Amino acid sequence: MFHAKNKLPNGSSIILTSSSADAVGPGVPACPKLNVSSHELTDRAGELYYCRGHLDFMSVQRLRADTRFSLFLRGDDEGGDRLVNALAALQAPLMVGARPNLGYSSMDWLPFQSIINWSSLVVPVDYGRFMADPTAALEDVMTRHDADEGAELERQLATVRSFPDFLWSVPGSRVHENVLFEAYRHAPRCHAATHKTKKGPK
Repeated sequence: MFHAKNKLPNGSSIILTSSSADAVGPGVPACPKLNVSSHELTDRAGELYYCRGHLDFMSVQRLRADTRFSLFLRGDDEGGDRLVNALAALQAPLMVGARPNLGYSSMDWLPFQSIINWSSLVVPVDYGRFMADPTAALEDVMTRHDADEGAELERQLATVRSFPDFLWSVPGSRVHENVLFEAYRHAPRCHAATHKTKKGPK
């Protein structure tokens, strides 16, 4: 789900699903084939309001670059690259918080937490408010976010400064070192857990 800049006509939100036609119903059209070397992606944005199928990586990244926000629900986890791709396009990731009774934060799964200040890169959405009224919760967060241009600029600058710590492809990337550092940092705990498991119950 993307909240569009003025560059995208015919609607402000875009939803892509990889589900089959049978799963989402016959009324949902297939995503159109696009030429990423032209302006066709933004010219035909109205057709992408809700479509099924896949867009190639470059098309999605161009789409991200023309949009302001990307929504992340509790189902998104460390197995996906959506958050990293959103940050690479300088989108503001809207991250819905975890249920209060679970005892952990919605950002606990993010990597390199001792190195990256994730709270300065993502925009939190309160879980309770989202569950009560998702549209109102998102509109409120986006409105407050847009009202403070200075804060948005600082978030984007912080994101760019953090690129070397979570993007493999940028010059001077520190991702390799961060992986090794995290492995070293967690080694004692992993060793203790493994040793306890091997010993088994008394």
